[in-house]
Amino acid sequence: MTCRSFCTAAMLMVVLLTGAWADSPGQDDLDKATDAKLRARTLRDLGEVIDLCQSALNKGLDKQAEAFARQMLASTLIQRGLVTARGIFENPRPDPAWPKIREVALADLERGAKLDPTQADAFLSIARLQLLPGGKRQRAIQALDQAVKAGADTPDVRARALVLRSGLAEDPKRRR
Repeated sequence: MTCRSFCTAAMLMVVLLTGAWADSPGQDDLDKATDAKLRARTLRDLGEVIDLCQSALNKGLDKQAEAFARQMLASTLIQRGLVTARGIFENPRPDPAWPKIREVALADLERGAKLDPTQADAFLSIARLQLLPGGKRQRAIQALDQAVKAGADTPDVRARALVLRSGLAEDPKRRR
């Protein structure tokens, strides 16, 4: 379990045990999203969490609940994007529809990373997906720079981003 998911789980427990925020129009959807996140096992389950978080945000929440909903939305989008991307990278025989799968993964990762720009894993996966045929090399380089910056707390992710970034550098000094 990563530090981020541990913190999210801890926050969920505090909220569930203390009833930490007041009623607001989106609170019911946020409560359902929290329950769904705890039970999520499939991509479809993660989609339900995303939809419920977005619905809660659209309906309105108090400040504390809104921050929690945005964090849960970001982490769930990133989780779904990473799982989807793994289907491309870890499959010995690429699915013929991998370009469409890449677009789905990128949409989730980009949206999640925009909500929470501290997620080095998301940026590293964005870069890897953009480096595939038909991807955007410049976006891959930007994502690697963001992964390096965000990866201060995750040295393994930062190291992988630096290795990938050095392979893309055209200047020999920068490559080193």
